[in-house]
Amino acid sequence: LGAADGVRKMAVAPVNQDVARFEKRQQLFDQPIHRLARLDEHDDLARAFPDQPIVLDHCGTPLNIASYRGRLGERFTPWQEAIQELAQCPNVTIKLGGLAMAFCGMPEDGPANGCGSEELAALWRPYIETCIEAFGPERGMFESNYPVDRWGASYDVLWNAFKRITSGASAEHKRALYAGTAARVYGIEDLLA
Repeated sequence: LGAADGVRKMAVAPVNQDVARFEKRQQLFDQPIHRLARLDEHDDLARAFPDQPIVLDHCGTPLNIASYRGRLGERFTPWQEAIQELAQCPNVTIKLGGLAMAFCGMPEDGPANGCGSEELAALWRPYIETCIEAFGPERGMFESNYPVDRWGASYDVLWNAFKRITSGASAEHKRALYAGTAARVYGIEDLLA
């Protein structure tokens, strides 16, 4: 299910069979996406299996590498529309993060450019806020995606960027985004007690 053109689409029979197995076993289907077209396929999959809990990783992985490099601005609106469409599927939850990995190119120069949490929060805010607005805090959860995110941010800078993005959120929404949603989705609520 890679990012390259020519790799089989998610919506083909073998993938549907795999998801059917997850559904039968009542297991969570946790899926990274590495192309905008794959968001549409994820939507098709979520609608084909409405009882299957699905987690979309890394804000849907907006890309800024290879042929997509330097095109984040022109690709934002189609990405945003795809996220909003996918959020219509109540069985889908989204992980908020992964934007510091090389695939996303945010920041483009990686950690050597000295980005702090303020700069990263400004870069990531449109993506994180789109996801929270579309899915709501009850279906969104922050992730570090570490060590992969190390490419673009240190661990503390990454989490401080998330805190800056959610500084205006209510305490209830922060509880959901930083722990509650993940605990519920992954069945570990007892750890929060």
